[in-house]
Amino acid sequence: MTTPNPKSANPSAPDRRNRDSRIAVCCADPARSQRYAKALQLAGFVFARDVSPETLVSSKSRPGVIDLLICDANHPPKSNDPEHWTSILRKTQPSIGAIAVTFREDPRWIVECVRRGAINCHFSHDDESILVEISSECVDRHESGVDNLKTLEERRRAIVSTQLRKAICDEAIDVYFQPIVNCSDWSCGRVEALARWTDDSLGVVSPVEFVTAAEEEGFVSTLGQLVLRKSLLALADLGARKHTPLFSINVSRRQFDNPNLVKEYLTTVLEYGASPSQIVIEVTETAKFENDVLALSLMQDFIDAGFQLAVDDFGTGESSFLQMSHIRYSELKIDRSLVSCIFEPSGLSIMRSVIGMAKSLNMHLVAEGVEDQHTAELLKSLEIDFCQGYHFARPMALENLKSFLDDNSDINASTETSR
Repeated sequence: MTTPNPKSANPSAPDRRNRDSRIAVCCADPARSQRYAKALQLAGFVFARDVSPETLVSSKSRPGVIDLLICDANHPPKSNDPEHWTSILRKTQPSIGAIAVTFREDPRWIVECVRRGAINCHFSHDDESILVEISSECVDRHESGVDNLKTLEERRRAIVSTQLRKAICDEAIDVYFQPIVNCSDWSCGRVEALARWTDDSLGVVSPVEFVTAAEEEGFVSTLGQLVLRKSLLALADLGARKHTPLFSINVSRRQFDNPNLVKEYLTTVLEYGASPSQIVIEVTETAKFENDVLALSLMQDFIDAGFQLAVDDFGTGESSFLQMSHIRYSELKIDRSLVSCIFEPSGLSIMRSVIGMAKSLNMHLVAEGVEDQHTAELLKSLEIDFCQGYHFARPMALENLKSFLDDNSDINASTETSR
């Protein structure tokens, strides 16, 4: 249905001749569709069309007839199939792009929008003024030759953020566990919990990418709580098999913006029947604290609550020397970038200096990224306490960890018997 020129219907409408674009407002709710169309007309869009989802898909109009497609994915068609919206997008192939009105942020819609060079925007489904504003910007960008979707990196980040939110909500983030061995006898009494994510559309997403996205978008605390809960479930499962390893859990520096962080973690740990003494909180060096004073206070609160505290990835980012002068860290994890240099004279000197500093502060030392026996033996000779890396074990699912710990226990038992 073609609507009349809004200027004739509304003399006070702004003069926006560049808004003369063919817009399809596609919503399963007729009343809502009319609201969207009316708002667009009042804003000066000359050709605003009200098209039902069924009519648009069944029509024989050629691709490109529509300039801008607006679909309200909050109200799916009767088939209740989100894929129906992407079929509309494929059918119409709008020249400017598409706007998804959604608070659910269905990932299939987002991926399809980006694949086809369309625009994807997310906002409150009840605010027509925002819809008009975004529609105007889309048309302006198109007419000025500006890439509606900005850079490929920004497109990727938008998709990752959107689908990560859904994955966290659905608890689809997996937790893998990497053993950490004692250099004295190569036994395993501790593991590190690591978040892993495989998306149906994106495939395996690097932890660096999705953790960074969670930090930037402000939901890293939700991700951290999910990893904590799954880790505690694994800890209880291992306990039933008589395995009681320490669990190292990463906590982003961004999480230290939350003054209730320690209280929330302690409450969760106790709810799952675990003890804070079983948990090592690893604070990564690669991010900055927003509030150093609050962060230092929370670190001390972790220690006072019975948790152990570790500096993670030491040697890669912002120095933690200031924090170490105030906080009694129990552990220093040396990043693989330093470990890989120990066969060079300068690298070995740096390693010895780090070891001497940590020992003087009564901190255990964990070397990350140990890839071969030669490196492991040298680290042992330097009095490193623990090693972690592919030479001993890759991150693994819980069932594999059970078998690994069973085998490790058998080997240790045999060694003790032979002595």
